[in-house]
Amino acid sequence: MSTKDEIISVGLLNEVLLEFADTKIYNELTDILLREMPAHEAASYRRMIAGEELPPLISDVIAKKVFSPDENRELTEFLLREVTGDQSISVSGGAPNEGYSQNRHAKKMIFDVPITLLDRRRVDFEFQMIAQDFSMTRAELYASDMLMIQYSVDSNDRKGNLSYDDVRGVILVIFMRNSPKDFAGFNSRSHIHRFNSWVSDTGMQVESLRNIIFVQLDKALAQFHELHMSGGEPSALDTLLALMADVNDKDVQLEAEKVPVLSSICSNVSLYVQEKEVQTMLLAEKFAQADLNAMRTTMLREGLERGLEQGRAQGLAEGRVEGSKEVLYSLAARRKISLEDAAEEAGVDVDTFRAQAKLCGFDL
Repeated sequence: MSTKDEIISVGLLNEVLLEFADTKIYNELTDILLREMPAHEAASYRRMIAGEELPPLISDVIAKKVFSPDENRELTEFLLREVTGDQSISVSGGAPNEGYSQNRHAKKMIFDVPITLLDRRRVDFEFQMIAQDFSMTRAELYASDMLMIQYSVDSNDRKGNLSYDDVRGVILVIFMRNSPKDFAGFNSRSHIHRFNSWVSDTGMQVESLRNIIFVQLDKALAQFHELHMSGGEPSALDTLLALMADVNDKDVQLEAEKVPVLSSICSNVSLYVQEKEVQTMLLAEKFAQADLNAMRTTMLREGLERGLEQGRAQGLAEGRVEGSKEVLYSLAARRKISLEDAAEEAGVDVDTFRAQAKLCGFDL
């Protein structure tokens, strides 16, 4: 689960990196981004690409593969049953990741890992890399949006056939790598918090159609180590949650290898990282998470967003091209690549490239 700015930055940057994936510009662009990152983040990315370190399981691109309800149904179903405490849950498959939008002025929700169950309930796994003090508010909005989807019909069905009695509930599970203050300061041994009912001020309690579950991964990891050091045996769920908190922890990895449903996770992630699309997305995520105000302002905001904004009037495909050209203009203006190479990648001669760049505010 990302902020709006992070979604835009990651998406735009990933599009541009993929545009240049098979060109000689790609390595230069990657090196520039890595130089602008904090040294430890850049070093971490290089270790990932070299196979010396695994990316976090709750990294957006990795989580969508590892916990895919279509590709890894057994693992997804296991995790969902364990965190809900409902062993009757059966996963049907994936679901569209866009939320319900009734008002054109409303923000559209984008779900991380949407899932449908055989009993027609809807589930979403959300992953938070950093502590977010607005987690509760966001969870309410996401769960409400999911419920409105449930109170909808397919385009071929009649709305009149839908009644309140037909509406199936929703389950939202939020995995937090770093606990926000509301959870970090709460005195409890449990790292799983389930909100599944309403309680009135008179004591009346009713089940809610919205089942919201928060999972403190950092706390799960700490408790895993406490149990491990005391000679205890962590459960399969404890091991999986610890792995989601730190996939490179050797003790956790060894414990995961003993559990059939978890044993192939690390090897699968190693294979995912070899894919160019995964590498570009990991780089885009790391870049967006870093506090790189100057680089993000000049290169992303002024370049990519302006190019894609133009493209919205002419078509998304053209917008991606304009966004890519803006990056070339920026790189050439800062002497990161030669004018000739930039013009060649843009598919025009040098004079035309220089004139196009000038129109966009770049003096070459």
